[in-house]
Amino acid sequence: MQPTYQVPWERLESACAKLRQGVAGDDSAKKLLPLLFLCGLHFQHSYYAAGQTGRAEAKQAGAGHLIDDGLDQACERGLKTLMRLSKSRGNFVNDEAFKPCLNKEWTALNLAFLDLFKELPVTVQRWIEHGDKATNLIRFSFGMGVRSHWFDAPFFASMMRKPFGFANWKGEPCTKQVKEVLDSFTWNPEWVLPEI
Repeated sequence: MQPTYQVPWERLESACAKLRQGVAGDDSAKKLLPLLFLCGLHFQHSYYAAGQTGRAEAKQAGAGHLIDDGLDQACERGLKTLMRLSKSRGNFVNDEAFKPCLNKEWTALNLAFLDLFKELPVTVQRWIEHGDKATNLIRFSFGMGVRSHWFDAPFFASMMRKPFGFANWKGEPCTKQVKEVLDSFTWNPEWVLPEI
């Protein structure tokens, strides 16, 4: 399987297995894809931070996807749809019912993922359907997270400054397990694939 924004497929596959086991359960698509998006955002943020400190291995401003497989274009188009949906869901999140919500942007993003795949442009839907759909959804969700670092900075900066609280499919807290998976995507030249 091809890498996704310089991340080896095996690392993404391992993260999916851990998230399915400890967080997503049978309802995996609803919880798994937004978490993979967050992993991509965390990866890109840590890559950018490494580059800002002068690390020679982090030559660019962020991870790139120079393989011509359509992923980068699909993520760019999909992210526009995701952000439009997130902002419209943000209106609901500001309602009284969501007052106890710790992170309104994260909640709006999760709500947007529920409708995302039926709202995507036809070209993106076709890209996802071509080949292994489950694999493409994983790569697509992670890739949108990587691209989001530059897309809507105020929205994501606000989201990342606020606390996150995660619960599994049983409603039990699982923030520690999610943090371990997120931390596994902190940029590290030992496993990040080199830029082409």
